Amino acid sequence: MVDGHGAPLETSNGHTIHDLTTAAEIEEYLGFANTILGVDPDDPYMRELYAVDRLVREIEHGNRGAFVIRDDVGIAACGMVKRMTVRDCEDRQITDTQEPLVLVEYGAVREDLRRRGLFTLLEHYRFEWARKHGIAKLVGEIEVGNLPRLHCAFKNGFVATHIMGPALGIPGPFFILRKTLS
Repeated sequence: MVDGHGAPLETSNGHTIHDLTTAAEIEEYLGFANTILGVDPDDPYMRELYAVDRLVREIEHGNRGAFVIRDDVGIAACGMVKRMTVRDCEDRQITDTQEPLVLVEYGAVREDLRRRGLFTLLEHYRFEWARKHGIAKLVGEIEVGNLPRLHCAFKNGFVATHIMGPALGIPGPFFILRKTLS
């Protein structure tokens, strides 16, 4: 599914998935996702963690991927992945760090396009990114009350391992979920 060269990938249902690489693309992504997810872009923690120049650098070094599905209106859906550091694991109370892990994060779908499979499509694209980078273990974070997102995660093979929060820029309690790719 991942073409590996940053070229847009046309899916069987006519959507196009784009790998983001530039600062302008990342700024557009964050503007879209922050609005949907209710993220305060002025929050110091979020501003440092998701600084555009930092994200671009992580993408250039193969430690992060950022993807969008576009339609005639603009961004329809988006999602990121991040190769987890030891600190990322400690922050999430994950102790089995012998194998590399990928954090599946910052996903959003425009409200008028929900329940049409776009998030699942992005989820599978993110799985392929992990495989391409030699990583078979994934971690997700989902707020306890976000039932549609939890349903999607469970349907895609994630299992809840524990509850945390509020922490890591997430205002309420959230599940830490795990998945091993086959």
